[in-house]
Amino acid sequence: MIKWYAFLPRNIRKRIKTRKLIKAPLFTRWTDFMWDNAKLVLFRRQQIREKTGPIVQNMILGPCNARCGWVETKEDINCGVGAQDLYYSYQIYKKYYENFPNLKNIIIFYCPFSQGLDSEYTGHFTSMIAHHVFMGIPYHNEDRALSVDFKSFERILQKDYFKIEKAISDYSNEYIGFTRDNILSEEFIKNVALGHMKNNKRTDRENIYLISLINEAKKNNQNVWVVIPPFMFSYRKYLPEEKSIFSNLYLIEKKYSNVKVLNYFDARNFDETKDFTDYEHLNKQGAEKLTKEIKKCLKF
Repeated sequence: MIKWYAFLPRNIRKRIKTRKLIKAPLFTRWTDFMWDNAKLVLFRRQQIREKTGPIVQNMILGPCNARCGWVETKEDINCGVGAQDLYYSYQIYKKYYENFPNLKNIIIFYCPFSQGLDSEYTGHFTSMIAHHVFMGIPYHNEDRALSVDFKSFERILQKDYFKIEKAISDYSNEYIGFTRDNILSEEFIKNVALGHMKNNKRTDRENIYLISLINEAKKNNQNVWVVIPPFMFSYRKYLPEEKSIFSNLYLIEKKYSNVKVLNYFDARNFDETKDFTDYEHLNKQGAEKLTKEIKKCLKF
């Protein structure tokens, strides 16, 4: 009989086995995460359909930092979802930009891990499966999809479509953040930061999708705003210098005339005790502040 964890990434299977955590609580937590991202992807698709038309001028893309860092108005369409890498951001733009004939600004959140992150190879791969099932986005790595048997997870989402659709009825069109019930330890934050830097140092292979988005946007007379969101000091202190982390991004900005990098990395204008949910995600108050700052810049 195939174990319930058989299709999880190898590193997660190994942790489960070595720590002898083959129990329902871990499985429950994992499925809760899976459903949260699946619900949000479906909600984003519904928003796109409902907002299709000439009013929308700003499209927001990116991972959880985009989800938690933007407060939406009728002029915006926020497509941010947890673990959305540059490939999926580009594919969403390419698939849906024509829905919004007056689209002027593409706002893409870019984090220390972005240039090397391929989410299909992480524990967040179920979010990418939801993008595929609900938005029709082609997989980044077909070999990966076959080796992990993404089809099994596709069937789960298809089977429970109406259950997921019902669960998103209470989502807000304005803001969908999240809260932390537990206090994260220094060791946890350090491990996250070091893990993010592994993606940063891997290569800048994923930046090709950012460049593809920039080129497409230029053809469509649209500006691209690459937002480096704010992070708390408890996270930043484990990273190298900011110029080193984002050096490739700044080279892209110099090369393309329709791109501006908006850098809020050091959180200088944000209150770490009031504007954050955790070390890297803003709460609604912080998101309101960041949205206001970005909208001041939406002009060349």
